[in-house]
Amino acid sequence: IPDVAEATVSRRKSILEEAAKTDFSTIIGQHFLFHAGKDNEGRPVYVLHNKNFWQKDEPGFWNKALLYFLKTIADVSEPFSVVYVHDSRVPLPSFHWLRRLYLFTDPEARANLHSLFVLNPSSG
Repeated sequence: IPDVAEATVSRRKSILEEAAKTDFSTIIGQHFLFHAGKDNEGRPVYVLHNKNFWQKDEPGFWNKALLYFLKTIADVSEPFSVVYVHDSRVPLPSFHWLRRLYLFTDPEARANLHSLFVLNPSSG
């Protein structure tokens, strides 16, 4: 039985290969993940916004969204930041999905993650 680290590396590679062949036009149209510019230190900033994303019931949408995120982050070769904007009218993503996101993110990309900001605006 291969150890967990080897299995994860193998699975990560197959996921990125699958992502290279996937059409992300519907995902891109949702604007749930986009490059917002650079911070004051020149690091890229990506915004992950759940407003239009988490409500999707389309079969395979969650998997496609995961692939898109992993592909986007895999292409970043410098320190970067992610801003997660949570719309409180929309349910939180499942723990299972977030765990897969973490496990399948390349360790280099995780090491390059400089900051993660979580914004949860109040309605009052």
